[in-house]
Amino acid sequence: MGCGSGGCASGGCGLKSSLTGHADAAGGAADGSPVGSAGGCSSGACGNSTAFDGNYRDVVGVQSGAHARTWYIDSTGYQLLIGESCVVVGEHGEEFARVVQGTGPSRKFAGLKGMRRVLRRSTPDGEDNDRRCLSLRREAFLYCRERIAQLNLAMKLADAEPSFDGRRLAFAFTSDDRVDFRELVRDLAQQFRRRVEMRQIGARDEAGLLGGYGICGRPTCCSTFLTDFPPVSIKMAKRQGIGMNPSKISGLCGRLMCCLRYEDYDDPKNPVPGHSSLSDGGPATAR
Repeated sequence: MGCGSGGCASGGCGLKSSLTGHADAAGGAADGSPVGSAGGCSSGACGNSTAFDGNYRDVVGVQSGAHARTWYIDSTGYQLLIGESCVVVGEHGEEFARVVQGTGPSRKFAGLKGMRRVLRRSTPDGEDNDRRCLSLRREAFLYCRERIAQLNLAMKLADAEPSFDGRRLAFAFTSDDRVDFRELVRDLAQQFRRRVEMRQIGARDEAGLLGGYGICGRPTCCSTFLTDFPPVSIKMAKRQGIGMNPSKISGLCGRLMCCLRYEDYDDPKNPVPGHSSLSDGGPATAR
């Protein structure tokens, strides 16, 4: 990471000494033996272990399916570079994923339990299977949307997602009321010969699936890093002195923007960071 050799994560160049202490600044191992003499960075030739040692854990950033959200998962045992593909543990079984941030040590995820992990590197057959899944996703989405219109169902289709093993086909939709979609499920199962699941989601979840850009000019929080949606109230905007113009405080979902919570420090549940260490007066000093 930060080394021009293309994915320095093993510490063969000695730059990892500040992270794990396995190598010193001169490129030698802690016991004085040379490192990186065969194979260079990421080859593992230096003998440095990249497994979780209690302080750091190797993680990799991946994206799966057609979604823009980046997931950080346990990459112990696999040194993956940007552009490579792998098979990971997903919410409903195995998922195909592409690497958007190479493997590197992280303290933030060191003690996290139940973290998803890389199962194996992808093969050419896995690449072909992913292309078939993307084609099936488009076909299933268009067919389901057409049948919804024909059956006059009060629901809006948001996404269609086939499983990596090809046995399941899940559809996400939004609706203000309960919907009887039994006939729709029968049609879909008969058409695609797979087990069909229907999931009703909220407006914020739909915005996260579809993605987009907020008024700040950046990709929406719900489509990039937010995993849950705590309540947001109009009081948060008032406490921050933000105008009550709906176009300024509403997101793409039509609800109050999630980012109104970020600087709502008057809320007892969201205090000012480091408030106890702030001085009551006098000039500020840097340390």
